[in-house]
Amino acid sequence: MTSDTAQTLRTTLTAFNGYSSPLIQPDISLPPEIHQEFLEAIDLETDRLNQVLGGLSPSFQNQPDEPQLDVQSSSIEILFDQVQADLGLAGWSKTVTFRCAPGLPAVMVD
Repeated sequence: MTSDTAQTLRTTLTAFNGYSSPLIQPDISLPPEIHQEFLEAIDLETDRLNQVLGGLSPSFQNQPDEPQLDVQSSSIEILFDQVQADLGLAGWSKTVTFRCAPGLPAVMVD
C-alpha cells in the first residue's frame, strides 16, 4: 500500500468520524438541513472509500505469495503440545510449562 493510499484511507475515515459524531450525540441538536448535509457528506466519503478499495483489489490479487488462512478446530491443550514440540524441534533447551484455567470458552487464535 502506498503512502498516498494510506493517507486517502486515513482522511476518509477521519471524515466519517467528523460527520457522524455530531449525529449520534444526544446533547447536540442540528437543524434538518445540516443533518442532511452531514449524511450526504458521509455518503460521498463512502463512495470515495469504495473507489480506493476497488483500486487496491487488483494489486492484492496479483500477490501469489499472500498467506492463506488454514482454519482448524483445536483445543488449547493440543496447541500447547504443538508449541512444546516446535520448541523441541527448534533446539530450545529450557523447560516451558503452559498453564491454563479449566473450562475456558473456545476462542479463535492466529
